[in-house]
This record gives sequence, C-alpha cells and structure tokens, in this order.
Amino acid sequence: MRKIRFLLVPAAVLLAGALAAPAGAASTDNPHTAPVQGLQRVSPHHSTSSNWSGYAVTGATFQAASGSWTQPAVTCPTTKSQYASFWVGIDGDNSSTVEQIGTDSDCINGQPTYYAWYEMYPAAPVNLTAHQMPVSPGDTFTATVQYASGAFTLSLTNGTTTFTTTPLAGTPARSSAEWIAEAPSVGGHVLPLADFGSVSFSGASATDSNENSGTISDTAWTDDAITLVQKGLTATPGTLGSKGSAFTVVVSTSGGGSGGGHGGHGNPHGSR
Repeated sequence: MRKIRFLLVPAAVLLAGALAAPAGAASTDNPHTAPVQGLQRVSPHHSTSSNWSGYAVTGATFQAASGSWTQPAVTCPTTKSQYASFWVGIDGDNSSTVEQIGTDSDCINGQPTYYAWYEMYPAAPVNLTAHQMPVSPGDTFTATVQYASGAFTLSLTNGTTTFTTTPLAGTPARSSAEWIAEAPSVGGHVLPLADFGSVSFSGASATDSNENSGTISDTAWTDDAITLVQKGLTATPGTLGSKGSAFTVVVSTSGGGSGGGHGGHGNPHGSR
C-alpha cells in the first residue's frame, strides 16, 4: 500500500504535494502499496480485496519470490488520476509488512505515467529514475525478492538494465509470497485503479525456508487467487497456466469508467 502521514494542513494540499514528489527519493507523503485490504475468503483458493488482484501463496516461511510481467498501457479518463502497481513480493497477505519491487502504469490528471519502484512497507517507497530503470508499455520486467542472512535483496530487470538494492529488513514474517496488480493507497484509503486492460505474469516461482522451490500451484504451500473489487470495476486473475507459473489479470469496468479519480500533479509515487 502507499500511506500518507497527515499533518495539520488541508487534505487537498497534502495530496497535491504527495503527487508532486520527485522520483528517486523516499517520502512518507505519497501513495504506497500495502498489505491486502478488505480481504474476503470466497473459497479455499479464491478471495476478493479492495486493492489486490493476482495470486498469493501461504503456508510456508518464504525465502524468495520471482516472476515476470509485460508492462501494460493505461487508458486514462480526462483530467482524472488513477493508479496501478504491478509487483512481486513477500509478506502482506497475512502480515503487516511487505517487501516488494515493481512498476506502475498511472494516470496523472489524465496523462499516462510509467515508472519503477521498490518498497519495504511500512517504510516509505522509493521511485526509480528513468535512468535507473526505464519503463514503457510493452516492456518485459523480471523481479526477484530474496531473503538471506537477515537481509533482503530486491532486483528488477528490463532488457539489459538491472536494478538491485539491499534495504534494511526489519523483522519480516515471510509468511506469504505474491504476484500482484494493485490499486495503491493514500492516508489509509485505496485509490481508484487505473484501467490497464490486462497484465500477464509468467515465470512465477517461490522458495521456502526448506529450500523447496516451486510455482504458485506447488503443493508445498496454498495458493489463493485474489480478485480486486471497486465500485464499477473488477480486476480478475485467470486460471494458472504453464504448470502453475503464469496467469493474466483482466480489468472489467461498468458505467464507462473505473470508479472515479483524484486530481494531482506529477508522479504519485515520488518515493515508492
């Protein structure tokens, strides 16, 4: 999730300042990805949420998660701001921390905006500059989150460009691994999801503390398909393919839009 620290200034001013934050620096005053919100178990392998769509696995202590996706283009409503994050991570499904790295396809005042980031929630997110990691629709990204000797290594690759960081780990539960399309949050409120059409994940795998490595459907853990539900919009993960390592999230809208938007300026994740 992305959170915002409220100060004694009007909320509209705070949000505008958050959305104007520059890339490449950490700040708590802008949107975050976060643990799953409003999770409702529909069946043993299917849930709904207000901010996540994709797959999570639980039932083990996880050492690593990796996967790839193709960056989707967004369809932006005039003047509105909407957000969509795509990431691989550990924790967040049944814990209060998330260790993750990914990209965004956002609409800022009706203009498509694309960039990469990493986050060790609840710490502030950090955006990557275009020099550190270029992001364009159609690019294929591969992300890995790995834990070893009390530290995380997060890496993201796009073609010949690779970004790697080893942020402080804290005390992570490592109780889940995820491959997610997300509507980020600000001030504890989930923002409207951008209409990205669809995003396809592939090569999804995880490794647990017993050194068992497998795909999402491996019997060493339990998989959960999560559907994002907002007013006038759903983002639904398809069934698993390629022996449990691939799926596609598809956005469906009703009423001609994706549930409204917030005005803003600049990059909304000035510190993912």
